[in-house]
Amino acid sequence: MKKKLYFCEIGDIYDNQVRVPYSTGLLWSYCKKFSEITNNYELKDWIFWREDLEIMLDKFEKPDIVGFSHFVWNEQVNNDLAKLIKEKYPNCIIIYGGQSAPKQDRCKNFFKNHPFVDVLVHGEGEETFKQFLIEYVNGDFSKVKGLSYKVDNNKCHTNPPMDRIKDLGYMPSPYLDGTFDKLVKKSPYKIESIIETVRGCPYSCTFCEWGDSYFSKMKKQPLEKIYAEIDWA
Repeated sequence: MKKKLYFCEIGDIYDNQVRVPYSTGLLWSYCKKFSEITNNYELKDWIFWREDLEIMLDKFEKPDIVGFSHFVWNEQVNNDLAKLIKEKYPNCIIIYGGQSAPKQDRCKNFFKNHPFVDVLVHGEGEETFKQFLIEYVNGDFSKVKGLSYKVDNNKCHTNPPMDRIKDLGYMPSPYLDGTFDKLVKKSPYKIESIIETVRGCPYSCTFCEWGDSYFSKMKKQPLEKIYAEIDWA
């Protein structure tokens, strides 16, 4: 039986409009290219607009893994929902990734303060999350670079960082591979699209998590890919 996977990239509804879950869309577009994942996992649902907690909780049916895209605008609702999921399904693995998930050198006490979370994904998530799904079946997280995970008494074990993706043009697009087609039909709201033209930043502004050394080298998307995504939108 395939394991049940859910994604939460919860955004607010503005003027009857919601944002596509682009970050987790990138993860799944990449992961579903690999038979080791599609043979063992089923993506059951995508939670990407904010509703009452109990309404969102009712959308989960015996989840094995729930991945949260964790940013400042949804940090509190993520924590509230993750707590409820963990209480109802204590064996479910809760994963946080995104810019509000602490970096490797700052996550020592994260699991003590957030006992409902089991795993953190650091940096670019595509390859790390793919490796996590593969090793979850095998039961050995120590091999997965870019990962921190909870061990005894909510202690944190952190693996070495994952290398940056060298060629963004090689990475699939959730717009162009059909990943978002069903979500558009599912949504009762208008859709706002996000298009990533570059990834990384050469500056080191102290107020910005994006400007650390890991992301200092900028990577560009091919123009043809950007044009095709605009055409999809």
